[in-house]
Amino acid sequence: MPTDGRPQHTGRLELTWTDKDRRLLSFEDGSFQWADRGDYRVSEVRLLHDVTAVGEVGTSRARDNLLIRGDALHALTSVAKIPEFSDEYLGKVRLAYIDPPFNTGQAFTQYDDNLEHSIWLTMMRDRLEQIRDLLAPEGSVWVHLDDVEVHRARLVLDEVFGPASFVTSFVWRKVDSPNDNKVSVTPDHETILCYTKAPGGGAAFARKLDESILNAYGSAAPDGRRYRDRLLKKNGKNSLRADRPTMWYPISGPDGVEIWPIHDDGREANWSLGRRRVAELERSGELIWKQRHAGTTGSKWVPYTREWAPINPVRPWPTIWTDLPTTRQAKAHLTALFPGVTPFATPKPEQLLARIIEMASSPGEIVLDCFVGSGTTAAVAHKLGRRWLAAEWSRATVEAFVLPRLCRVVEGTDPGGVGVTEESVPVSELPGQATISDAAAAARLLSAWADDAPEELGMSSAQLAILAKAAKRLSRTSTRTTSHWKGGGGFRVLDVGPSMFEEEDGQIFLASWAAGDRLAEAVAAQYNFDFALDTPFCGRRGDERLAVIDGLVNDAVVDFLLDWLPQGQLLVVYGTGIDPYAQERLAEMRRGSSLEKIPEAIISNYRQVGRRSAGLNWASDFLESSQAIA
Repeated sequence: MPTDGRPQHTGRLELTWTDKDRRLLSFEDGSFQWADRGDYRVSEVRLLHDVTAVGEVGTSRARDNLLIRGDALHALTSVAKIPEFSDEYLGKVRLAYIDPPFNTGQAFTQYDDNLEHSIWLTMMRDRLEQIRDLLAPEGSVWVHLDDVEVHRARLVLDEVFGPASFVTSFVWRKVDSPNDNKVSVTPDHETILCYTKAPGGGAAFARKLDESILNAYGSAAPDGRRYRDRLLKKNGKNSLRADRPTMWYPISGPDGVEIWPIHDDGREANWSLGRRRVAELERSGELIWKQRHAGTTGSKWVPYTREWAPINPVRPWPTIWTDLPTTRQAKAHLTALFPGVTPFATPKPEQLLARIIEMASSPGEIVLDCFVGSGTTAAVAHKLGRRWLAAEWSRATVEAFVLPRLCRVVEGTDPGGVGVTEESVPVSELPGQATISDAAAAARLLSAWADDAPEELGMSSAQLAILAKAAKRLSRTSTRTTSHWKGGGGFRVLDVGPSMFEEEDGQIFLASWAAGDRLAEAVAAQYNFDFALDTPFCGRRGDERLAVIDGLVNDAVVDFLLDWLPQGQLLVVYGTGIDPYAQERLAEMRRGSSLEKIPEAIISNYRQVGRRSAGLNWASDFLESSQAIA
C-alpha cells in the first residue's frame, strides 16, 4: 500500500479469451493451427511471386496497385518486412477498410464463416496489429461487422489502437424492403467501427457537401456573396450576465450612446464576443448597426455581426447511413458483372466504399483491404484515383470474382457502381402537359374511386380499376445510366510464396525447396535485406552485405567473403553449418560483422536432400578447387 494510504491497483481493462497469448498459423485451405509466439512460422516472411500484370504498370512492382493471392497474415507480413515493399507501404497506408468474416455460424459459398470466438478474435487481433504498423500517422481503419462480434471487436480495437483512437460507429442500412422471415426482430443494419492511428485523427475526415446550408444566408452583397447578420447579444437560457461576466460590457453605438447586452424583459445578458474581437470588428467596419423599434421609447441601435456563407458548404457526416444502396443493389451489380454466376453472398455496394474512401483519403494515397471478398474496395479505390493494396486468401474467389471484376474496371467495361449516374425517365409518353407525378396522383384517385364505386361517375368498379391500372403504368419510370468511368490504370497480381518450413510428426524442417538461391532469397526476406544476387553476396541493408551459405561456414569461407567485401561495408553471414572459430575470426577481422546459423531449432532437424545444385554451393566449390591447386 502506498505511503499516502491509497490502495494500489494492478491490471487493466481488457478482453481475454482462450489461447490469447498464442498465435494462429493459416493454411491454403482456410484452416488454422495454434502455435506458440516463438514458432518460426509465426513471424516468417514469405516471398511474393509475380503472377501477371493487367493494364498499365510501372517498372517497380511495389509502386503499382497490388492484388495479392494469399492469407492476409502472410501478405501483410511480407509487405511490411520485405524492403522492396516496406519502403512503399510501411507507415504509409492512409485508409484500411476490412470486411472480415462475421463469424455468424453460417457456411457461405465463398468462405467458411463458422469460427470459434477465440480463433476469430486471435485472427482479428493479429491482422489489426499488422494494419496498425502499415497505417500512416494520420491513417484510419474501418472494420465492417454485424452484431455477432462487433462488441468484442471494439474491445480488441481498443487494445490495439487505444480507446482514445476510437472515432465512432457508423450504421449502414443494408436492406430496403420488408423482411418476411418468421421472426420477431430482423436485423436491417451493419456496423462499421472507425479508429485512427493517432487519437483525434477523425477530425481530418472530409465533410459532406450540403448546399442546403446556403439557405440560411438570406441576404446577398452587391458582388453576389450571400450573408446573414447575427445578433451580437447572446440569446437563450444560458445567456445571462452571471454565466459569462467577462462578456458584460458597454459598446458605443453610432449615436454615442452606450449599448449594454440586455434582454427585452430587462434581464442582463452577455455579448457573444469579447472586447478585443469587438474592437477589431469596429476598426474594420464589420460591426453592423441596425435600428430597432423599442416601443414607447422609440428606436434603438442594435449591434450585429456579419457572417458570410461558406464557399464550400459542408457539414460533418452523420453516423447513420440510410441514403446508400443496399445489399440488394450490390448483388444486382455483381449479377450484371457475372451473368449466370451465383452472386457473392455478402457484397457491399460501391457507393458505401466510395463514401468511406472519400472521407478518409485523397487521390494518390494508399487504400488497403486484406479481406477482399468480391473486390469492391479495390474497384472503387481504382475509380477514385487511389493506390490500392488488396489481399484475399481464397484463390477461387480471386479467380471467379476479384480478378475479372478488376480487369473490367481497368478496361472501362464495368456496368455499374461508382462512376455511373442514374436518372429516371418515363416508360411512355404522357398526354398533354401531364407529368409522371400527375399520372401517379390519378392512379391513386381512380383506385380510391374504384373501392367506393360512386354511382354519379357512371362507371363500374371494374372500369375504374382498369383506368387506375393504366394511369399507374403511365406513372412508372425506367432508369437510364450514364457512365463517367472510362477505364485506365492497371495492377499486378502476386502470389504469397509457400512456407520455408514444413512439419512432420511434430518436428519442423526446412522445406525441400529452400535451397541455394531460393534459400538466400527467403533468408534475405526474413532479415529485411534487399535481395540482390552479386556473388558471393545476395543482399544489401544499408552498409551491410548479406551472404547465405548452404553448407559449413569456416575460416576459409570467411576470408574469401572478406576479400570480396568493399571497404566500409559490414558482412552478415547466415549458414546451415557454422564453425565457432569462424565467428571469432569474422568479429576480429571486421568489427560489427556477424555470422549466424540459420535457426538452430530448425537446422538440428534439417532435412538433407542430396547435393544442392543452386548457385550458393560456390563455397564448397571454392574450397575444393583451392585444395586441388595447393
